[in-house]
Amino acid sequence: MKTLIRGRGRLDCGTARADARVGWLGGLAAAAVLFWAQGAFALSGVQVSANAGAGNFARDFSSNTGAGAAYGATVAVQPYDLIGVELAYDGLTAGNNSPLAVDSRFVANGVKGALKLNLAPGAIEPYLLGGAGYYRLGSTGTAPGFGTANAFAVPLAAGVNAHISDTWLIGARFTYDLMFHTQDLRPGNPTNADLYTAMIHLGAIIR
Repeated sequence: MKTLIRGRGRLDCGTARADARVGWLGGLAAAAVLFWAQGAFALSGVQVSANAGAGNFARDFSSNTGAGAAYGATVAVQPYDLIGVELAYDGLTAGNNSPLAVDSRFVANGVKGALKLNLAPGAIEPYLLGGAGYYRLGSTGTAPGFGTANAFAVPLAAGVNAHISDTWLIGARFTYDLMFHTQDLRPGNPTNADLYTAMIHLGAIIR
């Protein structure tokens, strides 16, 4: 019995030491993330922008649509001169060219996360961007033969930002969203649909 108790005690001590190591590692990882986030904020602040422009659907589905308004909002941080991270909402409303449509427009609403690569850091910053996101695609009004789809997106973009002061920036961006799982836009007649937009950005830097 004493041997069993001693063995169990050694096992409990070993488990406690392992739990302590895991706890220390978890604490260090959390501290590293907090330190990085604090550094990112201290270096660049948080960039918040409102975006507006025009866009349309692409690929097979474009035969049903006409160009329309694009709009969105972006929150970004740039912890390093060359690399930034952003979260964005993008929306699009495009015309429905179907002869059966009545007061109908196609609507896309998406959320995205992306990495931004600054090509020439400075007052004028050209950049490339890529990431992943989700879109809800559908239509308004009466649109016989059309449905809704939940699509996975891979946004690819190129743009330029101009820092007009320490607080304000203005920019322009062209984005092409590669879309997947859009077949439900045309039930019974699967279709491929991508999106593209060109927008102007007006933003503020919160430090």
